[in-house]
Amino acid sequence: QPAVAAYQGWVKLEQLRKDPNIVLYFSNILQKPVWDSEDFIIYFEGHWETWEFNKETQSVRLRTKQEKLAQLLGGVKDIDGVSA
Repeated sequence: QPAVAAYQGWVKLEQLRKDPNIVLYFSNILQKPVWDSEDFIIYFEGHWETWEFNKETQSVRLRTKQEKLAQLLGGVKDIDGVSA
């Protein structure tokens, strides 16, 4: 599970950038400094199927399984697309 899953609902980017689990991940696994806010925004917007990002509040939340399924099914044009 992503570190964001520990939060309920929306979490501000600044809070994420200071989260001990995220700081450790960047330090130990990526061996790089924690991304700046712009890098996180690009990541979350590029992975919109998993994340919902709010530019106004600079906050992000993990989409639910139901939301992900609804998005997948919403893009289906016919019954054959459901099984594809």
